[in-house]
Amino acid sequence: MFYKFEFENINIDNTQRNNIYLFILDSMPPIKVADEILETNSKNFLNELKSINFNYIHNSKSFYGNTAFALGSIFNLKPFYTNEGKLVKEYSELKYPHLAFPSVIRKNNLSNLEHNLNKLGYDIKWIGSHFSNCYGYNRGYCIDEIDNSNILFNFEILSFLKKTAFQPISHHVLKIFDVSIEEKILFKSNNGIDNFERFLIQNGRPQKPTFILTHHLISHWPYLVDENCKYEKNLGRINKIGIKKAFECNKKLIKKITKLISKIDNEAIVILQSDHNWELANLDLKIYGDRKDIFNVIKTNSFCKKYEEYANNNIDTIRLALYCASNTKPEFKDD
Repeated sequence: MFYKFEFENINIDNTQRNNIYLFILDSMPPIKVADEILETNSKNFLNELKSINFNYIHNSKSFYGNTAFALGSIFNLKPFYTNEGKLVKEYSELKYPHLAFPSVIRKNNLSNLEHNLNKLGYDIKWIGSHFSNCYGYNRGYCIDEIDNSNILFNFEILSFLKKTAFQPISHHVLKIFDVSIEEKILFKSNNGIDNFERFLIQNGRPQKPTFILTHHLISHWPYLVDENCKYEKNLGRINKIGIKKAFECNKKLIKKITKLISKIDNEAIVILQSDHNWELANLDLKIYGDRKDIFNVIKTNSFCKKYEEYANNNIDTIRLALYCASNTKPEFKDD
């Protein structure tokens, strides 16, 4: 039977359109559990953010504990449910147009979020990583000013090349010339915040209403930074030394980019949010937190300040951003 899909329309009549910047900080843990386990102190970090109207939303949750479903549900503007009303848990249960990330934003697909952004007159851009990027999925979302050909070596391409003679040959060639794939490809392409910063400095505030998704993987394994964001290889998914250095680096990057946005595009609505909790959450949720616990910072505006308490999960945060960017009183579903 043909399935007739009707897009969900966000009710916005106001003509105001502020830019929307969504940073997905892959595997960034919530502040409380990170400070407890890593013996760090993030009080000054949160106070600095608050002083420029970036507010940390405590006890925030994602509907899913993995990147594909967490981001997919953001673009769906609601959780994925089966026909029986149960929360989807397997890829096999997803049917178009309800798709996981990054398939959901392939050129020929259209999600609820994209539909509403198009209707409101927004340009949509995507700063990706080696895992997935606009070059492999939707070139219309690429930002030409970001010249990072390294991200052409994305997860899909690398997975294919592993089945060919390319991998062993390239490994030996790169070894001869003392070239590190982790440093030259993964480290640079995974620092989405730096790539966004370069774009904003070079081009200034986008003059047409623009939505930019930045997928930032510094806090995702393999951990390739020191605490000052310089390249350093720390092996192991649950390597607490590597996790701590990535956590401290991320805080520095967040402080830098929030200050820059406040200077160049202070009217923008900004979300800095993890898709899911860190790898340690897979060991013991009582100690390291649930996989669905997330880091979540949002900057709205004077109109929306009183509604920020609603931004305590990954889906309502992006829904709130759409309303705030248009100075419209938000409406939320009881999902």
